[in-house]
This record gives sequence, structure tokens and C-alpha cells, in this order.
Amino acid sequence: MNLLQKNMIYYADGTTGVLKDTTLESLQKAVGGYIEFHPTRLPNNLLICVNDEGLLRNLSINKHFKNIIYQPIYGDVAIIHKDDA
Repeated sequence: MNLLQKNMIYYADGTTGVLKDTTLESLQKAVGGYIEFHPTRLPNNLLICVNDEGLLRNLSINKHFKNIIYQPIYGDVAIIHKDDA
């Protein structure tokens, strides 16, 4: 499995994209709604930004995180550095 990288979007379908900036609006667009930072901390001070209502909106489980985090993450995810939050 590839290492997670900052300023990337990890789509629930298994594909990836580049996060052009880390403004609130860009993060909300990337995850498809209100954002929340997942409590799991990644190496190199990276943060996991998820859709706050992913489970409630019945979003798909994100395939990228099945073997990284021991609880499901629903929907698309943006990875940013903590200094950009």
C-alpha cells in the first residue's frame, strides 16, 4: 500500500486526486460536506479530514483506509498537514 501524502484527496472508490489548497471551502468540496478531523493522527503531522455526516448520509466506506484505521471511514478524505489546518 502506498503511503498517504499531504494535499491529496482519497476518494471512497479507491482513486485519488490533488487538493489544490486547504481553505475551508476546498476541504468541504473535497469531502462533500461539513468537515471533521478524524482523531487518528498520521506520521509527519498529517491530519485526516472527513465528511462530518459520512455515516449519516450512508456514504461508502473509503477503501484507502480499510487497513490503516481500525474503524470505517465513510466518504472521500482529504489529507493535510497540521500547519495547514
